[in-house]
Amino acid sequence: MTTQILTSCGKTRPACLALVFAILITTGISVHATVLHDAVRIGDKKQVHSLLKTLPTNLINKTAEGGCTALHLAVAYGYEDITKLLLNSNADVNAQTEHGSTPLHWAAHKKHEEIAEILIKNNADINAQSEQGFTALHWAANSDSIDLTKLLIKRGANVNSQAKNGIMPLHCAVQKNSVGAVKLLLAAGANATAKTEQGKDPLSFTHNEDIRAMLTKATKTEANNTTTMEANHSVEETPVFAAHNFDNGSRYEGLWLKEKMHGEGTLILPSGERYTGNWLNGKQHGQGTYSFSNGEKYEGSWAKGKISGIGTYTFANGNQITGTWKGSSLITGTGSHTFDDGDTYTGQWKHDRMWGQGAYVSSENIRLQGTWKANSYRGNTDSMQIP
Repeated sequence: MTTQILTSCGKTRPACLALVFAILITTGISVHATVLHDAVRIGDKKQVHSLLKTLPTNLINKTAEGGCTALHLAVAYGYEDITKLLLNSNADVNAQTEHGSTPLHWAAHKKHEEIAEILIKNNADINAQSEQGFTALHWAANSDSIDLTKLLIKRGANVNSQAKNGIMPLHCAVQKNSVGAVKLLLAAGANATAKTEQGKDPLSFTHNEDIRAMLTKATKTEANNTTTMEANHSVEETPVFAAHNFDNGSRYEGLWLKEKMHGEGTLILPSGERYTGNWLNGKQHGQGTYSFSNGEKYEGSWAKGKISGIGTYTFANGNQITGTWKGSSLITGTGSHTFDDGDTYTGQWKHDRMWGQGAYVSSENIRLQGTWKANSYRGNTDSMQIP
């Protein structure tokens, strides 16, 4: 268990606020960034290559109207070579537009399988969600792209990822009457009975006989599996209270089932760190509190041994960040964090980074307030000395 959840918070933030202000007032920067976007837009590989030799990374990732980067444009137009050039020049493969779409979203929407493969090989977040909660797999299914759907599933896309309206990739594939995509999704474990926020299951989206037959069969299989699980659960042993000392010096007191922590209990590590809360098959699962040896603490939801769901992380100095977590990483939230050099940021967070509206105060009492994205200040505010 890591003792720092937000270890990445300060790694890419501005090293010098004076430099930030210089960037904001240097008109040449926006000009060069516009030239790069234009060169990408027309597919001028030679000019793009020339510009990338001189432009710093922050300009390579500068956004145009709508929040799209040069990489977004290269992907949208299907320029494989330019996409590779940009990625080799440290273009942000997971950059998001104003609506939260990444280059991989655009590749899926435009059915650019080869480019999607390039992005994934360069560490694109395959399950990144847009502002409305859609993933690249949603777009691939919605675009009736069998090859892309197969690629994304093979690379680990979550087939049951839900958008804010409850729509899953399977709903998209069914609505498009994409027999191939539906078959792939069901084979990968897509939930055939999942309902949208309006209460609609996949069957209600189509009259295609082949798709309805596949969904009906999958629904019956799910029902049989549920019945079997319930039968097994009915004869399952009841957890009992126990105290257990592990070989590594840790001690557990709480409910115990089949030689595993299962139910309410407390685990104390040799370092003094402790977890008190719910367990499932030996892993933190449900509501619980983890106290770190450095005085920091997390209170909230857990899933399969990792921080996942709604929770609050409290730092040793009392600063807190509350939000939604997944896999022990902050997805979205609000709160304050003081960095090692004394600088403090208070505001909105996304993907463990300063993202949204917030105020950054340096140890020299310089304040920078306004819109942030991926630890980069986007302006719309004034800087001032704090009295």
